[in-house]
Amino acid sequence: MKYTRRQVFQRLAAAAAASATSRGAYPATIYSMPGLYPGRVIGVKHADSSIAGAYQTLPIQTMMQRGMMELTGAPNHGMAWSKLFSRNDVVGIKVNPNGISSIVSSKAAIDGITQGLLLAGVAPGNIVICDRNRVQLNGIASLLPKWVRQAAASWDWSDDQTEIAGYNPNHEPGVSGYNPRYYVDCPGYLLPWQSPSNPSHTRSYVANFVTQVTKIISLSVLKDHQTAGVTLGLKNLCQGCMNNVNRAHPATNTNYLQWYVPTVVSQPIIRNKVVLSIIDGIHGLWNAGPHGLQDFVWDHHTMYFGTDVVAADRIAWKAIDAQRLLAGLPSEESSGADPYDAWTIRQPQHITQAGLMGLGKFRDEDIGYRLVTLA
Repeated sequence: MKYTRRQVFQRLAAAAAASATSRGAYPATIYSMPGLYPGRVIGVKHADSSIAGAYQTLPIQTMMQRGMMELTGAPNHGMAWSKLFSRNDVVGIKVNPNGISSIVSSKAAIDGITQGLLLAGVAPGNIVICDRNRVQLNGIASLLPKWVRQAAASWDWSDDQTEIAGYNPNHEPGVSGYNPRYYVDCPGYLLPWQSPSNPSHTRSYVANFVTQVTKIISLSVLKDHQTAGVTLGLKNLCQGCMNNVNRAHPATNTNYLQWYVPTVVSQPIIRNKVVLSIIDGIHGLWNAGPHGLQDFVWDHHTMYFGTDVVAADRIAWKAIDAQRLLAGLPSEESSGADPYDAWTIRQPQHITQAGLMGLGKFRDEDIGYRLVTLA
């Protein structure tokens, strides 16, 4: 049987994924992925959530209140958040600050989350806005309430992402020397200059902020991505919480994200802390992601809510594909390079693989999606 170039890369990547190992235990709870409501996804649509490309605070916060109530079945907003969070929690909100201003985490969405957490009894000082890079996080710092803590693992994006200072410098009890607790070791995924005999090259270490919170909320944005196909909840958690991630797509015709993303997210320290995924689809990006061009942004007026990150990603993936088809482009899974996206292999199948690894529901027939239209 003759294999295509893409099939060869896929088989090599699958073999590499099979050899991946993770280090560091963290206890599972009833909130661990896929969470309290496996397969349940709520979409909330409000036509006034964006006007002339500008986020509208009141409609968005109304959407968030309704979305949480519909997701949890609670009779009011405060009780909805109390289903997932309590006064004992330290909550990390993994935002998405990477892109043009219309496709990054909005002030209205961030405020909606922080207000809900306060209603659940979480102390203001125990709410932490997180991202991998400080420079990108600084881009939305002015949007944050002054009392919210901020945490970043490194200063800025770099081709060499093996810096370790902000990534889990914790020592194993009773062990002398440097011995980080939490990482995933993927020796099959390397950049050309990296060595399989160098642990800092084969491993991706967990960001300090992941180890310092008890629960995590993924606040992603509805976006296309030229290597991952889509960048939603899973991608937000994977690339945003680890170092040495650039090796997962080392060349325009070599892509391991289909296996790398679910391998990273399945680590107990991430899987057992992520309790909620919110995908901000007020605006969506259907091409040229993740940074984006305004020509490819559309007003989708919808937000998605789920404890099941995989199921929420699947629904949002379909929304992006629908917009691409309207624009005359192929679906993410079958798309290759174009004048705006250089990579020839896109892998939104990382969502499917995550489902196959037990992180959530990925088959359409297993997902209970309900859209609530407010205006």
